[in-house]
Amino acid sequence: MLSYPPRRVARGEGLDVLRRCLVGLGIRSKLRSLSHMIMGDPPASGRPAGGAPPADSGPPRPRPSSAPPAPPAPAERGPDEVDAFITGEIAKARLVIFMKGNPAEPRCGFSAAAVEIAQASGVGFHTVDVLSEPGVRDGVKARTQWPTIPQVFIDGKFVGGSDIFREMWESGEVRRTLSGPPVG
Repeated sequence: MLSYPPRRVARGEGLDVLRRCLVGLGIRSKLRSLSHMIMGDPPASGRPAGGAPPADSGPPRPRPSSAPPAPPAPAERGPDEVDAFITGEIAKARLVIFMKGNPAEPRCGFSAAAVEIAQASGVGFHTVDVLSEPGVRDGVKARTQWPTIPQVFIDGKFVGGSDIFREMWESGEVRRTLSGPPVG
């Protein structure tokens, strides 16, 4: 998280700081202030490039959190609770992908490939980020006896990982299955 006032970054460290900021915080508005820190341009708010507030502004005020409180992390749940959570997630859509990251920001190439196929199918799909939910990551692997992520479910049935999903797409099986009524 950015400290206030933000520190100047060393040459060559800027891209790493920018990446951590965007990925860790998930806030695009931080890009502008971080860009000003890295490039040394004065920000539009009138603050100096280092980000320090004007001398008479006093200490920064904390921002209220608009996010609702998060449910307990799956890692804190017992095996039965994790299994119930996975069952509930699988029931949310005909096509469900347990992946690393999310559709907007997949965290591995195999997850990105699975999302690309799901988007091409034209059917609504649901994803679960296993990196933010380690208990679910272990739980879904145990449930399917499949060692890798992503894991794809169609109509509540495990079909495989990214490679198998791609083979099913190329053969037309994904289109045929998802264009008909739900199976099972």
